Amino acid sequence: MVFCKPEKKQKRSLDFDKGARLGNNFLPDGNFRCRWSNQRSRAFKRICKHAGITIPVNTHMLRHTFATRCIEAGVDLPVLQKLMGHANIETTINTYGDIYNYYKQKETQKVIDYLKRERA
Repeated sequence: MVFCKPEKKQKRSLDFDKGARLGNNFLPDGNFRCRWSNQRSRAFKRICKHAGITIPVNTHMLRHTFATRCIEAGVDLPVLQKLMGHANIETTINTYGDIYNYYKQKETQKVIDYLKRERA
């Protein structure tokens, strides 16, 4: 793993009490050093290639995958909002609302099917 020390202008954008802001192409690791996002991106693409994944990939897909898995696990949107670091619930709803509604309908259908079986 390659680490680097943040430059002054990038260091100003970090708020360690509220987590790192992603706009300056780095994230702090546990030692509050940084690892450049393009290095992570290249490593991720290389791993995907070795795994036989042939579709175009990027590291931001991991963020959406995490959110989708949270929704599949039954995480409510306000909790997902906090996990994703969205300031407003509208951002979470606009981004993941369709996925959330799909799984909500799927789970609701399970209840309906169960009640129909019990009634029969």
